[in-house]
Amino acid sequence: MAHERFTVHVGERGRFVVPAGVRKRLQLDPGDLLVIEEEEDRFIVRKAVDVAQGFRGYLRDLEPDRDLAAELIAERREEMEREAAGAELRTSARR
Repeated sequence: MAHERFTVHVGERGRFVVPAGVRKRLQLDPGDLLVIEEEEDRFIVRKAVDVAQGFRGYLRDLEPDRDLAAELIAERREEMEREAAGAELRTSARR
């Protein structure tokens, strides 16, 4: 990783501008969500997407036989069935 240093001014509201070359290299686009990590006398700014990617598979080793995706899908299907049943009851009550 190349180490570069830039000097920027902090505005009245605490804002500063990331230099255009840095934005281009790091593929920062307007509206990107950033995470600021404070570390002693400095802070690190990272794209939220990159931080989230770092957590992929983080919990996998805690319960290796557990399929969280399948559980989520099953929960969503149950929720859809409850919603459908509730809508059906409301429709028949109006008749």
